[in-house]
Amino acid sequence: MRAWVVLSVALACVYGCGGSDGPSAPPASDGGEAGAHDSPASGGAGGESGQSDNAAAGSATAGGAPALAGTGGAAGAAAGAETSGGGAEQAGADPGPPEIDVGIALDTTRFTDYGKLRIVFAQAVDAATLTIALVPQLPAKLFVSSVSQVDATTVDATLAWYHLPRDYQIRVTGNLPDATRFKATADISGLNNGARVGFITKETGPGALATWAGVPQSATPLEAADSVCQKEAEAAGLRGTFQAFLSVNDNLDAGCRAFGLDGKLANNCGQAEMPVDHTPILRVDGWPIVAGATDIAADRWATAIPLQADGRVATPFYTWTGSIFGARSYTNNDCSGWTASTGNGMASTQVGERLVRYEAGRSCDVLGDLLCLQTGATFFGPSKLHEVSGKRAFVTKGHLYGTMSFGGKFAVAAGDALCQSEAASAAFENADKFRAYLGTADTDALCYILGRTGKLADHCGLAALPDTDPWRRPDNYPIGTAAQLAAGKLDSALALAADLTILGEERPRTGTELSGATSWNCGDWSSGGFYSLSGDPRFITGKWTSEWTTDCDGEQTSLYCFEN
Repeated sequence: MRAWVVLSVALACVYGCGGSDGPSAPPASDGGEAGAHDSPASGGAGGESGQSDNAAAGSATAGGAPALAGTGGAAGAAAGAETSGGGAEQAGADPGPPEIDVGIALDTTRFTDYGKLRIVFAQAVDAATLTIALVPQLPAKLFVSSVSQVDATTVDATLAWYHLPRDYQIRVTGNLPDATRFKATADISGLNNGARVGFITKETGPGALATWAGVPQSATPLEAADSVCQKEAEAAGLRGTFQAFLSVNDNLDAGCRAFGLDGKLANNCGQAEMPVDHTPILRVDGWPIVAGATDIAADRWATAIPLQADGRVATPFYTWTGSIFGARSYTNNDCSGWTASTGNGMASTQVGERLVRYEAGRSCDVLGDLLCLQTGATFFGPSKLHEVSGKRAFVTKGHLYGTMSFGGKFAVAAGDALCQSEAASAAFENADKFRAYLGTADTDALCYILGRTGKLADHCGLAALPDTDPWRRPDNYPIGTAAQLAAGKLDSALALAADLTILGEERPRTGTELSGATSWNCGDWSSGGFYSLSGDPRFITGKWTSEWTTDCDGEQTSLYCFEN
């Protein structure tokens, strides 16, 4: 006897725009950094804070009784994950329609963490028989994977993915302890539900922020920018307070705004001690952009930000930040305090394709968008919902010339030896199984790290490239499967050394075109030549493998290493 826990598929796409949970990043715009290729590549994908005391909507009724919700339709019947333990029904059998409505206590039903939803019913229920749905199902991977009984009237639902700061309806069907069928529904508020998101604005404009369309009259530049963020968040159904990620001259650091504070990071954002914030900031598809404001200040962004508040794929090129390394302000590079369309303002480029990087000043009359971050609430702390196990990959801290020599070995074998040396230093299991991502005349780089020979165009001799078991970074963020790597649709940027050092400025040699085919490779890494192709580990698009050209014997570079 088995019971099934399922979540109905309420919507077929993220905010009505595409069927994938991880939308591809947009093509690169013209005019970015000079590299080996101009052709675009399609791309992928706190602190001491805890749960909020008012994470769910509702309050006690007069006289002290809990507020209840108990009417509504039954949950959908899409297939879901199987719970452990027994149940009253045969799997797959029609249990019949619910016989009664049961109320849900709104003041105690809430998200208790990422991946955890506690539901309190007005009377005893049998957790092993419950079917639970969250509507809308946003992000698409937000489904119930198991249900456990806390006490007679309380159950904890384990969720497979991150929820968003938006209103959800809980729909439940199941049995009471006497096997009576019941249904229950409740609406829970997205305000202070522990979730936190960031997005790129649809609206664009020049550096004079108060001139943007739809901003309040007489708004200061920061008020104007924040109003754009707030308006787009609310239109997409996101709840809470949203601010633009902007620095202002020598007065305000964007890093402090990420904490929901004013001032300068050098002065602890006006606090007695530097705040600590490791609350995941999510894209609206649920992928963590960065592990809180503390990591923003350390430039430890995890992935690109290709989505707008409503889930549509953004095409950002210039994103106004006014910031330099560490999300800090920079003198006279903020369009005169974001009041002028003349002069220069610091902007990031291609944030939909790569990790946020602070560029040189851009002319204030060009059009840029904004990066919006949620602030001003109590958010859930660190979470591992996105983490995966399995094969590892990293960028070497060691460097080699294109004519490779390391540890008494040469050419590709020297690259492998460097990878294996750094994997062993990091105490990785199977350190001797790591291979350098290097293309040769006979074997393309992706085929080589798969333990195959041949060409990517022939799927490395396989019927199809593997699309399961993604490689992971040393911090367990998934990078992508072989199929994702070939398509230039990574989940997170491969910008970490084996010891977790950020290596975003490296240019690992690959000898590999955007297509995955071997090209310039210093004579198969042994006989010299002028150049090799190199990748950019900040990108989640095809540029991760092919963005630069590097001298074969004039400069040393790092390598990508993948566990086979």
